[in-house]
Amino acid sequence: MPLQDAKDYIAMSSGPKTVQFYDADHALNAKAGVDRDEFLHKKTQVSALTRLIATFQPCHGTSSETPQHPGANTD
Repeated sequence: MPLQDAKDYIAMSSGPKTVQFYDADHALNAKAGVDRDEFLHKKTQVSALTRLIATFQPCHGTSSETPQHPGANTD
């Protein structure tokens, strides 16, 4: 999005806000990621480490069995 378009869009929104712009491609750069994590921590009291751990928790459905490779010998 062009910078001026972003500024115009922000100007139209109501309520208190903090706006920061980062020189990055579509993905956030490292500084933007750190700032995002700090903001979320302040607002939610959830640490970045807690969110990271939750992101990588294995999800194997409701079964307590260890998933097997389709070709694994189960004898």
